[in-house]
Amino acid sequence: MPRTRTAKAAAPSSPAAETPKASSSKYSLEATKTASPKLFVLPKAASKEAKIVTLPNPRTAKPSRYLVCPQTGFYEFTKIAAPNSVPRSWLIETTHVSQRSGHTISDAECFIASPLDPVFLLLPSLAESSIAKGSDDKKKLFLSGDDYFDQLPTEYSHLEEILQWTESKSVLESRMAAICDTVDAGDEKMFRINREKLVMLCLSKARTLSGSLPVSVEKQFVAKALQAPVVNQRRAPVQKSASTLSEAPDSGTSTLLTESLESQSSAATIETAATSVDQDTVEVEEGIKPTEEVVELQRLRVALDFICDRYISPAVTQWLKEGLASSNVQFSALDEYLARVTELRAEALALRSLGDYSRKHMRDEDDDDAREQKKRKMEDEKRRKQNQSRGVRDLKKVNTTGMMKLSSFFQKK
Repeated sequence: MPRTRTAKAAAPSSPAAETPKASSSKYSLEATKTASPKLFVLPKAASKEAKIVTLPNPRTAKPSRYLVCPQTGFYEFTKIAAPNSVPRSWLIETTHVSQRSGHTISDAECFIASPLDPVFLLLPSLAESSIAKGSDDKKKLFLSGDDYFDQLPTEYSHLEEILQWTESKSVLESRMAAICDTVDAGDEKMFRINREKLVMLCLSKARTLSGSLPVSVEKQFVAKALQAPVVNQRRAPVQKSASTLSEAPDSGTSTLLTESLESQSSAATIETAATSVDQDTVEVEEGIKPTEEVVELQRLRVALDFICDRYISPAVTQWLKEGLASSNVQFSALDEYLARVTELRAEALALRSLGDYSRKHMRDEDDDDAREQKKRKMEDEKRRKQNQSRGVRDLKKVNTTGMMKLSSFFQKK
């Protein structure tokens, strides 16, 4: 029978070859069953009756959180979070000495309550009839405050609970009167929005904000937006004659110098007759600079745009800016300056494109010259090889390894 080979049995694995077990932590933490708490910074003036409520956002109409206090008014929350590149956490300790427990919040988020003018919360219902097509300010009806409150979105809203507070309702009605025409109908006051009053209110808030813009906003949206491009202009070359430089106040010295120059060689004569040309000098034309009035108008526009983008819906913003043209604040000087800056930037871009094309054209010409020289060299080499005789070509094929060259016989010994 033919022999058969059997494989050797695999050696049992040694204990050292086994995968080490994962080391258990010294302290085991239980998973949190409840949601992680949030850190809020509330105003000291807020009373104990203050509550965090849900109201429709004035710009998006989505439910948002606000702090309402019957004594101090309305507050909005601003979320401040650490960047993703630098993760951080909060360590919160209880204020009671008897309780030794604390809490760690993994997300270093902080919500700061800042005062909010409630007129922006009511603006969507106040301006709804005004922004409708074909509406006339004189034909709009006066409505009560409750009628405007009912027009606001009620989904997930705590507005009804807020209106039960007498102080909060009076604050809302007083802020409505700041942008509305009012009439008394018995014991009840009626309101109708006035666009001029709304424009003046927004401009007043924008002036206050423009005086304290952050450094980053000032640099990005004010200084950079008003910066005009710098245009370079090349002067014509200036020529200076060498004979004018050699003139001296003494006429005799000038005559001797002229005679000596005439007796020199032709090269010296050419050098004397030549003119020295200075290098082309570049004249830098500084861009236009904005006046202080233009800078203040730009700050005011940036602040006004920020208020509109944050608290006013796009439709109401367009209606508001239409009324801005008839206000006492005119942005014509700013618009003219920005139009001039736009023209200069277009010219600078065209000059830059022309310069790039010229440099590219020069590079293309250099590449063409290099290719032409290479082609000419290859043709000369090919022509030289064709002119060689057959004997010379055969001699080149001879193996000369180990043979002395002919020139070695003529060297000095």
